[in-house]
Amino acid sequence: MALMSLLSPLKNLKAHFTNRSKRLLKKAVCQLIHSKKYIYEPVLIDGKLYSAKREWRERWACIEHEIIHYEIKSLLDIGCAEGFFARLAAEKHNVFSIGIEFNNKRLWLGELSRMHDDVANFAIIKALMTPESIASLPRFEMVILLSVLHHVIRQSGPTGAIDFLSSIRLITGKRLIFEMGTSEETMNNWAELMPTGNKGQFELLKSLLQEAGFQDVRQLASTPGIMRDADRLIVSAAPGIL
Repeated sequence: MALMSLLSPLKNLKAHFTNRSKRLLKKAVCQLIHSKKYIYEPVLIDGKLYSAKREWRERWACIEHEIIHYEIKSLLDIGCAEGFFARLAAEKHNVFSIGIEFNNKRLWLGELSRMHDDVANFAIIKALMTPESIASLPRFEMVILLSVLHHVIRQSGPTGAIDFLSSIRLITGKRLIFEMGTSEETMNNWAELMPTGNKGQFELLKSLLQEAGFQDVRQLASTPGIMRDADRLIVSAAPGIL
């Protein structure tokens, strides 16, 4: 009884600091959101969803379908921005989810909102992904690579992009969820650097993925690009024999 009477004030003190921490975390997230021109993926905190520049519902529906169909238990989202899709996978389907992002403000938004809402099985890591750093990662049943590869092409060319995809294939257990910006998005200054083809966007994506060793490439959906001047296809692919 004496022990319980000693512990009671400590519990009250812990609750006080927990509530204060949550208020500070929420304030920091709101300030970050309002200080940015836009958030790339939605941010969820305290039950409120802050909408994003990119369409997300159709893309999440595609990811969720593949999670359920392939019974995914672990997920890596490379270039996850605010980490929204990895968070949903953890919250809705108990998938052990890791996001990787290099932009500090996007990472902070995802991590601060995660801590505020006490989300389990999910975190965002700051890292710059290269074929060498990817090779050091464990295998995940699902890897998400959305709107990243056109930046790799811009910096390292088509050969560098294939090397990047090939390294991702080696850590993909079941499925890769993939989309990229293309030459059709002419409002972006990188569009002219993207590969082109006369067979359409799906065949272009399929060709890139197959050259990196992926198989069973399937189109899942088509959603507007960042400037909404053209659509981006989202596809699912298997890693083939590893």
